Amino acid sequence: MALTYLAAEQLRIFEKFEITPDPRLNLILGPNAAGKTSILESIYILGLGRSFRTRSIVKLIKNGQSELQVLGKSLKADIPQKIGISRTRQQFQIRINNESYYRLSDLAAAVPVQCLTPETHFGFFRSAKHRRAALDWGVFHVEQSFIDIWSDYKQVLRQRNAALKGRASDKLFEPWEKQLSELALAIHQQRQKFIAKFSPLVSEFYHQFNEKLSIEIRLAQGWPKEQLLFDALVSHRQQDQKRGFTLYGPHRGDLKIFIDYKPADQASSGQQKLAVIAIRMAQIVMMNEYSNVRPILLLDDLLSELDSRHRESVLVLLQELPAQIFMTATDLENLGNKKHVFGQTFHVEQGKIHQ
Repeated sequence: MALTYLAAEQLRIFEKFEITPDPRLNLILGPNAAGKTSILESIYILGLGRSFRTRSIVKLIKNGQSELQVLGKSLKADIPQKIGISRTRQQFQIRINNESYYRLSDLAAAVPVQCLTPETHFGFFRSAKHRRAALDWGVFHVEQSFIDIWSDYKQVLRQRNAALKGRASDKLFEPWEKQLSELALAIHQQRQKFIAKFSPLVSEFYHQFNEKLSIEIRLAQGWPKEQLLFDALVSHRQQDQKRGFTLYGPHRGDLKIFIDYKPADQASSGQQKLAVIAIRMAQIVMMNEYSNVRPILLLDDLLSELDSRHRESVLVLLQELPAQIFMTATDLENLGNKKHVFGQTFHVEQGKIHQ
């Protein structure tokens, strides 16, 4: 898919803007604090219903205003679609092709978007939550049944957690634990299937960044390898009651990443950044291959954090990536010595955009 039109009203310093993006490469130039990142935020809102800079989308509403609106038009499999987001201080509304939707997963399916910032690798390598989210974003867009299985799993998990906190009798737990085990197995199998195809792609991209280093990705299922999840839930039920939540399950799964045969959190900051870029690129390639969809990739001043050799390698691969790309930079010098072709260049200065 590709955004063919993007508009926003009352977003941070912008009173209103509208742009017509290129289906491939878009460069957003401007000094710091000019509003470049806010344009990326508007696209992120269309795909995920939130910002990548703050937990509260309400904080994005322009000072003194009561409502934020973002509108996008796109072509998905050559079919036009219109996505609208409205956020007041009390209400959040999603409209897709003039119909109301209520699940953020509907947005994610309509506008698949990924974002990379200079700080992305910090959260990715410090929190299993971020790695799980990256994993499941990929599985979600490759395995169509994944979201329904995952939603069912979370519902049963909430029921078991409520029973744990309510000190329910043991006989009430078995049906939930059996359901959790069956759903967990389906989730784990889909994750395994994804990783088997995904890991070699990541290695291929990373090798082009660091010819002398290797990267390996392993899937941790979220419960002891030597046990079935049902047995682990039963045997740890008393401990879970003391904690008030379920310790084992795919909601505790993780990606174990090794760079040069060592845990990735021991790698240098530069090696970690390139690993995350390789992971996102591999996700995009897989999504395009299995779903025939070109997602949107947002790069917020990312290249300025890389040395000239790696910056050039990333730019070359971006030219070939099956995605619509929006990239911010303070000036053209940050984009390397070679000339790279951008379909559209937007100049931003104090809340004004010149195309």
